[in-house]
Amino acid sequence: MLSGVRLLEHSKRFPLLDDRLFEASGFDTVFRRGSMRLRLYSAWEAPAKARVVIFPSLINRPYILDLGRGKSLIQNFLRNGIEVALFDWGIPGESEVDLGLQSLLRDRIRPALNALEALSPLAEDAPETVLGHCLGGNLALYHLLEQRRCSKRTARKQRLLLLTTPIDFDNNSILNTWFRTPTWNPDAFARSFNHIPWPVLQASFLMLKPSATPMKWVDFAKRAKSRDFRESFFQMELWSNDNVSLPSGLFRDLLIPLYRDNDLLMRAEAFRSVAPKTLALIATDDHIVSLDSAEAVRAILPSAELIHAKGGHIGAVLSKRTRESIWPKLNEFILS
Repeated sequence: MLSGVRLLEHSKRFPLLDDRLFEASGFDTVFRRGSMRLRLYSAWEAPAKARVVIFPSLINRPYILDLGRGKSLIQNFLRNGIEVALFDWGIPGESEVDLGLQSLLRDRIRPALNALEALSPLAEDAPETVLGHCLGGNLALYHLLEQRRCSKRTARKQRLLLLTTPIDFDNNSILNTWFRTPTWNPDAFARSFNHIPWPVLQASFLMLKPSATPMKWVDFAKRAKSRDFRESFFQMELWSNDNVSLPSGLFRDLLIPLYRDNDLLMRAEAFRSVAPKTLALIATDDHIVSLDSAEAVRAILPSAELIHAKGGHIGAVLSKRTRESIWPKLNEFILS
């Protein structure tokens, strides 16, 4: 959720906005280390039927999955008897400049999940789903490999749910082209910063489709009389401009191997050895994660089930159409 200060700032800028647009579900913090927190949301019935562990994007705030006005994916899970644990990566501080992938996996995520098991044990027959959203899906995949390496595979039934997650980075998208341009050294770029500034990251995504910014305001002018559209527009607008910077260590350890080396496909055999039951939600009109990139999940997890949803990178996850027709399928997958 937006911090009190940030929400106050947004309320001043948009005085007609209803605070309930960002009304977060209640949670307990069960683990914290550095800027990272693990939030626990209790299911609306006890005992919980299943658990979802959410890996949100590393460069966007997680409240996109817990919006108000009936658009909260987290509340959808809770009211269906599913307990939710969510990693909030927080805002990295100066001591986290060199936070790398292995340190994040071993020194933060692993002990956080151990604490979760101790504080909120599930029945042995209750399934657990690891859910990764966008870049969080890539992190979830690396977590599963780390879990296997540590020989800590749970006896509980485990699933993997990916939402608009890029898999194959060998394409002609602008981001991929930048990382592979001979005259640009991403390692040197990363060493130039303590944290990669969020405006730099946001600008790179805006450049993927420069026409999107003016066109969204043209569309808003046409549809502003619709309360549902207007509320959804401002939810997205405030969230998409409320980003965080990325530790340069994670840029080096995560983004460079993905974009420059196509690391997921390079490790395809290792991922097949993990092989959890997998469902991937793929956006058909996503200009950030191409259709081919997302569908390549079957190259590393051949038995993965794919669901295609109309809409863009976020709309395909949260639209009214998705809430009505696809969220029930996600619930069924998690509970099966």
